[in-house]
Amino acid sequence: MLFLARDGMRGHLVDVETQTVLRNYAIGEVATNALAYSPISQAVIAHQTRNCALFLSAATQQPLQRSFTPELVTSCAVTQCGTFMVAGTANGTVFLWNLQSGDLIKSCKGHLRAVHCAAISADDSLVATVSEDSVCKVWDLATLASLRMREVVPRCIFNAHSLAVTCCTFLHHSNVLLTGSSDRPLPSRGPPHRGAAPLRHRR
Repeated sequence: MLFLARDGMRGHLVDVETQTVLRNYAIGEVATNALAYSPISQAVIAHQTRNCALFLSAATQQPLQRSFTPELVTSCAVTQCGTFMVAGTANGTVFLWNLQSGDLIKSCKGHLRAVHCAAISADDSLVATVSEDSVCKVWDLATLASLRMREVVPRCIFNAHSLAVTCCTFLHHSNVLLTGSSDRPLPSRGPPHRGAAPLRHRR
């Protein structure tokens, strides 16, 4: 299945084998990198530009649920296990939600400007965020998910770009990270090695 968010405030669920549209959704405007699939709820999570996350399923025309977010989410990614969703915002904040409970586990000021993309490694151990501030940061997911650690620092920071970093992805089954920027081709980076409920937010 392929989910497409198109101009005109509509989303389409497409069967890539038959190339047919299975379902159409009225979803409003969605941020470019703010779509993710949740294995737990078997739904696409689409973050609207009005601070609302829609959970969309192939089984129903209407969203399974709507959840409001404390800031405008501009990028997101879900772990392979489906338990956690990391999200970056227009203000540079990095959020981590538990999708099973809906609880906001962590909120930290990750970047100085908008987060353009978030990625999670295949083994669910690392989280990468890239931003308009030209910086790429890699975080330990275990640290972000820890309820006892309030202050979170990145595992490593890459600042070789001079312009906005627009995209990032981990190579499959690898901790090698690719970043794309407005200033140069994709460089690869290897981080140093060491030995479906409503989303909630604190007011």
